[in-house]
This record gives sequence, C-alpha cells and structure tokens, in this order.
Amino acid sequence: MEIKSSYYAIIPAIVRYNENIPPNAKLLYGEITALCNKKGYCYASNKYFAKLYSVSNNTVSNWVSSLVSEGFIRIFVNQEDGNQRKIWLSSKEFPVEGLQENLDTSPKKPVQNNTKNNTINITLIHTMWNDKFKGTNVPTIISINGNRKTHLMKRFKENKWTIEDWGTYLNKIKKSKFLMGEETSWSVTFDWVINPTNMTKILEGNYEKENKQPTKPKLHFSEFKLDATGNARMGYCTKCNTSDFYDQFKIAGEDSRCCNADLTPNRR
Repeated sequence: MEIKSSYYAIIPAIVRYNENIPPNAKLLYGEITALCNKKGYCYASNKYFAKLYSVSNNTVSNWVSSLVSEGFIRIFVNQEDGNQRKIWLSSKEFPVEGLQENLDTSPKKPVQNNTKNNTINITLIHTMWNDKFKGTNVPTIISINGNRKTHLMKRFKENKWTIEDWGTYLNKIKKSKFLMGEETSWSVTFDWVINPTNMTKILEGNYEKENKQPTKPKLHFSEFKLDATGNARMGYCTKCNTSDFYDQFKIAGEDSRCCNADLTPNRR
C-alpha cells in the first residue's frame, strides 16, 4: 500500500503527556492525524505502519490498542469490503486544533454495526486485555473463540459498545484493588468479567467502594478518664503512648502535644 501525505502531523498535549501509552504510540497518533486530514479517516494497515517505523506488526498492533484504550482513536472494520480497516480520530472527545471538520464523519456507533455483521475486532479486544493486565494478578488470555466469543459478542450488542467502550470497561476494572487481586488471592478472569451479572456490577461501580478510605470513628470526650480535679481528662498518644491531660470537653477532637497524633482513652 503506497500512502504518502504532505499534511502536518499533530500531537495534542492530552496525547503527548499521557502516561498510559508508549512514546512511539504517540508518534503513530501524529502519523494518523496527517493521514486523516484528507478524507477524515485513515485506512493504512498495521503492515504499512510497521514498514514505516521498521517494527513488527505486533508492535504496531499494541500501539493501536493503547490509543483505542485511551479513547484517542476509534476503529471500524468492514467485513463486506474485504475487512478494510478505517481509523478515525476521536476528535469530539479530544478536539484537535488544526484538523478539518471532516474528522467527525465516523459512524456514531461503529461497533453496533460490526456486531450485527459479526465483525467485532476480536484480535484488538484480545490485545487490549493482555496489554492492560500484563504483569498483574489478572491472567492474560490465549484466544477468544467458541462460547467465549459468543458471550463477548452478546455483551457488545446488549450494551451497544464501541471498542472505546471496551477500553473504558477495562480501565474501570483496573481501578478496583479487589478485582485486581490486590486484597485477596482471588482476581477476575476474562470469562468472569463478560458474565452479564458481573458486568452490570462492575459498570455500576460496586467494586470501587472498597478503594475509599473508611471514616475513622469519632470518640466522645466521656470515654476519656477524668482527673481528680474534674477539669481535665487523660489521653494517650496513639504514636508514642505518652499520656497527658487535656481540656475535658475538647479532648476528643485534639491531637497529642508530643507527636500531633490522635488521642486514645487507653494506653496501647
């Protein structure tokens, strides 16, 4: 495929300073902006980009999946047109100054059409999963076929998902310490997260609550021992266990004089 463009490449700050994508993926984004400027989309293949940057097709695939996962590009594969891939910039979510208005000509819900025609980009979904959870407690997957593929396609159709929505879903999973197996020996698997019941719970944020810091119970001044004068109460520093007397009514809200730490009624 001979594709040459004389247009300028644009890499906005939101892409340049994103820490979740490889440096070369940012360069690839700039190349895509140049190729999109003429028609509003880019149809260059991974093979073309691999030759351009002297890397493997798999490396380019990883770059592309990282850009999709962060919502910077959207992809549509048309099976009826020889599986030709078209790449659009997600310019509505991330406006790119200097590009023509025709960048907004991508289908509103490309994956919804893909699902109807059984053309979900399974390879990209596979790559996005493994890239997102590489080096974590969540197991990677070898393939998506059979019942696993059937269930996945049903979830996409039910939710009217695009590939960007899949990336958002994976980000939501990664934010939960419980789902990532950081709190127990259990962690999610691919089949578990595409189960409809589990997916609903994840989307509703049920597993994000455990990341919130619990509110420390507030003590009442009456829990602290009153001294012989009846004007002060004794409190112990939770850091060094040093005891001291404090105002009998304000003690519950004060910090220790020694360490500026919380006070407790009893020595630890």
